[in-house]
Amino acid sequence: MRRSLLFVVLLAATPFAPAFAGGIDGSPDTSFSGNGVLSWTDGGSVVVWDVATNSTGAYAVGHITLAGEEAALHFKGYNHGGGALDQGCAQASDTLFTLATSSVGHAGMIDSSGNLVVGGYAAFLGTETTPRVLVTRFDLSGPGCSLDDSFSGNGWAIFDDETWCDTEECRVIDLVEIRPETGAVLAPRIVALVLSRVGVSAYRLFLLGLTASGAIDGGFDGNGWTEVTAAGIGTLRQHASLAVDGIGRLYVLGDRTDPDAAGDYDS
Repeated sequence: MRRSLLFVVLLAATPFAPAFAGGIDGSPDTSFSGNGVLSWTDGGSVVVWDVATNSTGAYAVGHITLAGEEAALHFKGYNHGGGALDQGCAQASDTLFTLATSSVGHAGMIDSSGNLVVGGYAAFLGTETTPRVLVTRFDLSGPGCSLDDSFSGNGWAIFDDETWCDTEECRVIDLVEIRPETGAVLAPRIVALVLSRVGVSAYRLFLLGLTASGAIDGGFDGNGWTEVTAAGIGTLRQHASLAVDGIGRLYVLGDRTDPDAAGDYDS
């Protein structure tokens, strides 16, 4: 049975930052769970892909495989001392997403609402082998695994009707939020980095803009989405990440096959 790990490592301190108990810069923070490490299974095999934090604690995001079930989106909350929070999700996909046969969370963040936004994919009855772009938001104001129904009316949304994701395998691999205080937007905008597989080993990357309520944001590039592409970019691979800076600019880091040297991978 696969266990998931959450650990905290001390970063370099500044002269103005208080020292953490039980360690030096760069060492495990032993004030977190006694040794800096947590492990859990929640009754299944757990894989974690990302972690989101707020003033309460950390929320590990990934998937869980329970006996007799396909992979299902999973998250687990711990406070900053390593104690388990009431918020967490370890149940079959169809109990969260109607008719879903599997689901995975690849990216998580705490948005302006204070709730947990998770991006990944879900597959459904009739199209079990075709992952669809999934974005969902969980309500952290109460215990358990509660969907925030102010997001898309039911707490989750699938984005699979664009031409770049209507038949291909697509998934969210990273998430950010552009906030009004950056000066770039008037209202919070969620941006998902979407990986679309075309063919056996070719990939395309897209940015999908969403409003805080989970609708496609038509103010983002005029139609809510844009492809990450440029002249000479070469053939993209499946590893990429997304960041936003203090004035709302988006940055995509990814791997490609160098068009000038076959088999040579670049970032």
